[in-house]
Amino acid sequence: METPLIGRYRHYKGREYMLKAVGRYEVDETEVAIYQDLEGAWWVRPLGEFAGTVEVNGEYIPRFVFLEE
Repeated sequence: METPLIGRYRHYKGREYMLKAVGRYEVDETEVAIYQDLEGAWWVRPLGEFAGTVEVNGEYIPRFVFLEE
């Protein structure tokens, strides 16, 4: 999997987030995306989910779309 660019992303539901870093979960070394919403809350999810797709109305679309660095 290609590592996403650090920067601003739009979630498929419309909110924007800043991807701050890519790290590893110490238990099994799963790569994780570390990102922050515009209100300041921090989030972590497996990188495969962050960079993956979701099904919306029968169509697969990116979970997050890169906007800018």
